[in-house]
Amino acid sequence: NELLSHGLNYDFSLFHKVSKYNHDWSSDSLQSLIRNNPGRVFSSWDLYEKFSNESNVTNAVIEVVINKLLAGEKVEIRDNEFKLSLSNLSRSLNLLNGSSIDNEDIFTLILNSMSELNVISGLKLITNERFKNWFLLKGLAGLQCRQLLIGFDSIDLNTALLKEIITKVLDTSFKINEDLDKSNEMEEVNFKELSQTGEYTPFSTIENTQLRNKLLEFIDSTELDIAPAPESLLIRLKLIEIYGMYANDITKVLEKYHKYQIHGKFGIEIIQSKLIQSFIYQFISTKDDHLLKIAETLNLEDIPIPILQAFILGYSTNNIDQSLKLYNDYIQQVSKKLNDVTKRSPTGLLTESLMLAFLSNKDREFAYLLFDKAIDNAIISDELEIATIKKVFKVYGDAYNDENEDAATQFFHNHLLKTVRDL
Repeated sequence: NELLSHGLNYDFSLFHKVSKYNHDWSSDSLQSLIRNNPGRVFSSWDLYEKFSNESNVTNAVIEVVINKLLAGEKVEIRDNEFKLSLSNLSRSLNLLNGSSIDNEDIFTLILNSMSELNVISGLKLITNERFKNWFLLKGLAGLQCRQLLIGFDSIDLNTALLKEIITKVLDTSFKINEDLDKSNEMEEVNFKELSQTGEYTPFSTIENTQLRNKLLEFIDSTELDIAPAPESLLIRLKLIEIYGMYANDITKVLEKYHKYQIHGKFGIEIIQSKLIQSFIYQFISTKDDHLLKIAETLNLEDIPIPILQAFILGYSTNNIDQSLKLYNDYIQQVSKKLNDVTKRSPTGLLTESLMLAFLSNKDREFAYLLFDKAIDNAIISDELEIATIKKVFKVYGDAYNDENEDAATQFFHNHLLKTVRDL
């Protein structure tokens, strides 16, 4: 066994010599056998089934087997012939559940395999507690859109969930493309094959709404949004955004805001900014002047750039001159310096918003004039930012590429709403 543990890596023919005898493989030698198996004659799964027993199966052995099942045999990788299969995933899940593996690389491999095979719902079949903990802490955050919702729906909400994950799932549940039917067909078929005995209900718009409500109720009942932790601010921000600009429930927004004034004072200025943004969004949506007046009443002494942008866009729906006045009042006061991450400057952001405001009023000529003047006066100077800002003219072109003016007006209305929401 000592010889096999170290020698198979250099000479795999040792296996064929030993296989003539009824050899009792140790854990280390079995691990070496499976790791170094080329996969030409015997699959690693076959070797595992033939030579494993209660005494030599360790977590290390199982990890090697799972890696071969989900990443391929040496010869398959060399010849680029490996094809991931549901049968190998099923074997891997059984091995995982029967072990105490705590290996992030293996956990990631399993989750990525589920994603590739369109069977994220297979998470419901996993009982390994270490995997579950890892999934909550790290795995869930890496999923995208619909997979994120299915993954979240496959775990217990009573678990100690990370607050950042809840905000991401909430965000996804409101932004997801509601047409889920096609992707569900493959998910349902694959889950039935993977589990054989389990049941999978296609994740439709109904399940999405139910999950969304379940999350909101969970946050309310546990008061996660007012917990004495800095991370709770993320939840407060997300709830104001969701109720104010997705669910369109201004009453709930105000209820939450008043609650946070008493129980969630940390970061209240940021919450107030998001509240103002919500009222401007609703004003653009409904044309209710009362909502704009509330936004103006709530305004902060030091107005953040996104809120200035929101007001510029909001005023454009009924008083474009007010948009221009606001721009002129602030453009010389804000910085021209680019943000290290976004590569955008405050002056560039305000200029882009005002250009969009005039374009939404079908005044392309003034928008071009504003753009040229901003460059001439060095209000914007970075070439990449200039190219980014210029893209607003493409939005205008896309809107008015035919003679249907009503459709173009609606297009720009929706674009304004999305822009304000994304600030």
